[in-house]
Amino acid sequence: MKQPAELLRMARPVLQNLCVALWPTEAFPTSLFGLLMRLRGAVSRANSWRRSACFEGARRAYACVKMHFWKVNAVTVATGPPADKLRTAEQFYTEVEGARITEAMCPKDTLYY
Repeated sequence: MKQPAELLRMARPVLQNLCVALWPTEAFPTSLFGLLMRLRGAVSRANSWRRSACFEGARRAYACVKMHFWKVNAVTVATGPPADKLRTAEQFYTEVEGARITEAMCPKDTLYY
């Protein structure tokens, strides 16, 4: 019985710090049960951060394109490639080293607004 009590004593501050880091503006749960129930939602919180990072990456990439190619029209880009040329995202994922990580994190068939 001593080992579970010691494990709980050591894990509680770690769980509290994690809870404060994930939800800095929300009230801190007072009981261990409340703390664990709050941490059950951590996966959805991390998924929303991932989607947010994908949005921010897309915004930065578009801003970079607009810096170099200022005549680019967002509506034209959103409708797809020109009729005579086929361009897919997969062509660029093989060329850019960090893009494979982004490809795994951001599904290409889903748009978030």
